[in-house]
Amino acid sequence: MSRQSSALLYNWVHRVMFHFVKTGGLMADIHVAFVRVSDLFKHLRDFGFAREKLLSKAGISDSALKRYESLGRVPANVFSRLYFSAAALIPEPLRERYWAGGLSGRAFHLTAYAMVTARSLQQALERAHDLHQMFDEQRPRVSVSSDTGLVRFTYLPARMPSREDMELIGKIDAERILSVASAAGLVQWFSFLSWMIGQRIKLERVVLRETPGLIVDNRNVERLLEFVNIEYLPGNSFIEFSVRYMEADVVITAESLDRYLNYSPIEPMPTLLTSGTIADHIRGLIGTDFSNGFPGFSQLANRVGLTPSTLRRRLMAENTSYQMIKDDARKTLALALLRNTQMPIGEIAERAGFMSHGSFSRAFHFWMGEAPGHYRSRYRMG
Repeated sequence: MSRQSSALLYNWVHRVMFHFVKTGGLMADIHVAFVRVSDLFKHLRDFGFAREKLLSKAGISDSALKRYESLGRVPANVFSRLYFSAAALIPEPLRERYWAGGLSGRAFHLTAYAMVTARSLQQALERAHDLHQMFDEQRPRVSVSSDTGLVRFTYLPARMPSREDMELIGKIDAERILSVASAAGLVQWFSFLSWMIGQRIKLERVVLRETPGLIVDNRNVERLLEFVNIEYLPGNSFIEFSVRYMEADVVITAESLDRYLNYSPIEPMPTLLTSGTIADHIRGLIGTDFSNGFPGFSQLANRVGLTPSTLRRRLMAENTSYQMIKDDARKTLALALLRNTQMPIGEIAERAGFMSHGSFSRAFHFWMGEAPGHYRSRYRMG
């Protein structure tokens, strides 16, 4: 794809997403932690842009932002507007190579789809390693090695743009961007690998690329990796973890990968949820589109690394059950679509996983004491 085509595609996606988040959409009822806004401001600042520039482009006032900060969370549609506005500020050559650690680019998407059909994490990483050697045999951006019971995953940021691109970009701190992209890419890869196997990988060592004379605040990296003893050394950034994770099954599907690649700025991966409850982990795994039904209980237990009986006991200890989680997820989805979209009720019923308009209406009446159409009309009038 040419640079011009890539830019046109990005602008089209940006306009569609911007319209979607301005008009509400399903994300109006979803919130993300405010710390993700702080991370976004820091990431943009490392690219040389102040937060005032972003707020102006996104059309969000400083007073509104302070209100969200006091609540500790921000509506997902507002965060999405901030995220895509931030990305739009970055010149295309930099955005493709370095924004979000370079994992928003086409090379990562191609690699992710190759990995998702693997049986185990080992096979998935072998595919990632081989693909990146094909992309650049002299300097593969992803490499995997193992020794003394540990796996080392190394990530390199992309090469800096050509001289012509640099002239278009203007004056930038190239070393800072390389350092930031190296750390951000490592965090993204760690999150992605953990999500692929349905469990958070426990890290044994984290090394970030050291640049003489450059001071970079990496406290957010420590928080996201849950690892405080980060080492700074010359050379490449890498993480190390136990080789036992290589035997873990890949539990995500192509459909869940589609959703991740489309909505990862808005919805954090299930393994990064911080509530610590198994119920929230289950909610993250089942997603928000139930038109193809729900995962079976045994399948879900396998995804979270528990036996069905243990998962059932864990949910009971949290005063819930898989059926209650499914019912609540259906109800939340239906209410959001009725409030914020013009979607026909029959389509909402299908999205919520009901076989017919009638069965959805009966369930909705049980939840809310009224018909879906009446609820929608009353909500909009009120």
